[in-house]
Amino acid sequence: MRILITESKNFSERALARLRDAGMAVDLEQCDYARALEIIDHYDGVICRLGVHFDRPLLEQARRLKFIATLTTGTDHIDEAYVAERGIAVLSLKGETEFLETITPTAELAFGLMLMLLRNIEPALSSARAGEWDRERFVGREVKGKVVGVVGLGRLGRMMARYAAAFGAKVVYYDPFVDATEYERVGRLAELAAQTDVISVHVHLNEETRGMVDTAFFSVCKPGAVFINTSRGAVVDEAALLAALQSGRLAGAGLDVLTNEIQSLREASADKNGGKEIGGRLIEYATSHDNLLITPHIGGATHDAMRAAEEFLARKILAWARESVISN
Repeated sequence: MRILITESKNFSERALARLRDAGMAVDLEQCDYARALEIIDHYDGVICRLGVHFDRPLLEQARRLKFIATLTTGTDHIDEAYVAERGIAVLSLKGETEFLETITPTAELAFGLMLMLLRNIEPALSSARAGEWDRERFVGREVKGKVVGVVGLGRLGRMMARYAAAFGAKVVYYDPFVDATEYERVGRLAELAAQTDVISVHVHLNEETRGMVDTAFFSVCKPGAVFINTSRGAVVDEAALLAALQSGRLAGAGLDVLTNEIQSLREASADKNGGKEIGGRLIEYATSHDNLLITPHIGGATHDAMRAAEEFLARKILAWARESVISN
């Protein structure tokens, strides 16, 4: 079996050895979409992250492909309807609860973005680099005593809640599927928006959550609130978010995700008026405003977490391969 790793920089040597010791040929690439389109027909399996969108045109070229193993919990970068039609297996980290409980960096990033916005760290850094020393411009707010609202009290939401509580914040949450006694639960999303100083979103993307944070949500937000999203871009109506920032309803926002991430970046770069996609306008806004922080989907991107995920997924691929041989 021949496997392509599409984003192989610093890939775990232990994971590679495990696959190769099992008789698999593994090729290391740093692929963009065009390169993947050119070579994918040579492979039985792919190990990927988020850099390549496995859409139907790409998958139609992958005539040998038997599995896609993605080092992510989300799979919205894969055309799952088409891979199901083709019988291509999708292996991911979704549902791997015991393993994922050890992976903390996305929640850590959410907490870090919150601190940066509350304490005006980004503009203060820029000012100091410019040779200025004016602390009065950057007087901020503490976490202690604030109300932090967590949308989605799953694995990452619980981590964020623990971090906020440890810093002295009151934590409330909205999650119709979780009843946690250690934090105050609210029954409606709008109720959370109206009473919280910080809102942090930690939900899976599905048809129920797509666009759930919308104009109505931002219209009832506590004035001066800070909004954090490290889940998936499409959970948020990005036009409504931009309007809330421009109007001053939100004091700031920290985003690690956009709806169409790569396309948004291209459009922001190509069109200084903001591009066609709202994501492009968000990136453009962030270049000239300190109250919007955008990171390029780095939530899970620590050496520790990436190495652990690569080794876990290698074991999962080998287990899948053994089961496939037995079933056939």
